Amino acid sequence: MTKAVSHLWDMSEAYPYPSPFTLYLDLIGWNTMRYGKHMADGCECGVYEARLIGDALIEFSDDPVEVGKYVNVIMLANQLTIDYDGLDTDSTPCDTL
Repeated sequence: MTKAVSHLWDMSEAYPYPSPFTLYLDLIGWNTMRYGKHMADGCECGVYEARLIGDALIEFSDDPVEVGKYVNVIMLANQLTIDYDGLDTDSTPCDTL
């Protein structure tokens, strides 16, 4: 159910910030709910990355609740916090999408 999201996450770890996964988080609304703004400005994606993001978006459209929970787990497990213009990065991510 979350194979494409997992693959996108794994692949994105090798990219500088903002990564393709950051763009995915913007597209599903996670960054806006967590930080109150989009955070993928300057993200550069090629055709391969766009395909992976598209596959992950299809998974999200098929089951947004389950994928949203999985994204929260990824973000918490990896302690991905971004100090963006003084935003509170110590709060926990949203529980629902």
